[in-house]
Amino acid sequence: MAGTIFITGTPGVGKTTVAKLLSKKLSCPYFSIAELAKKYNVLIGYDKERKSYEVDINKLRRVIQEVLANSLAGCNIVIEGHIVEAVPLEYIDKVVVLRLHPLVLERRLMERGYPEAKIKENVLAEILDVLLVEAVEKFGIDKVFEINTTNKNPEEVVEEILKIVEGREVEGYKPGNTDWIKALKEEGVLEKYLLR
Repeated sequence: MAGTIFITGTPGVGKTTVAKLLSKKLSCPYFSIAELAKKYNVLIGYDKERKSYEVDINKLRRVIQEVLANSLAGCNIVIEGHIVEAVPLEYIDKVVVLRLHPLVLERRLMERGYPEAKIKENVLAEILDVLLVEAVEKFGIDKVFEINTTNKNPEEVVEEILKIVEGREVEGYKPGNTDWIKALKEEGVLEKYLLR
């Protein structure tokens, strides 16, 4: 079962918590793309309005490639972050996109003090499957899985990831199982997000 597991998803879905827990469960190295960007100084600016750093994608990709290449020794590795385009294709065995109901995500980002524009951007990205689509386009549909984390604790999510990684259960996690547009429409709140 050796390989690199990339945990991704919209900011606020629980990537870091789940990835650290998974790494501990597998007794394997854990890397955060955000921390690598800071550690290896690939930041090129700071967007004050969005309160987020901008990175040099090419430099970040080289850093991630080097870190993963130096860490590969027949062991598992967990890497997490939302910058899909910076993760080198050749080192990734499984991609797990964490999903979260947009109403819950919005509340969580508000609690974290995100600016309103960034909350809107991230919630809309979640509704429109932006990171899922990016992951499938980059890594291929056979490597990508999605987990709806709504109403689940991190331990439950890790157990679901282990099912995927071990090949025990994959069909229920194939891309396309989460449809926020349909869910929000049924809940009567879709317009709240799409007509902002």
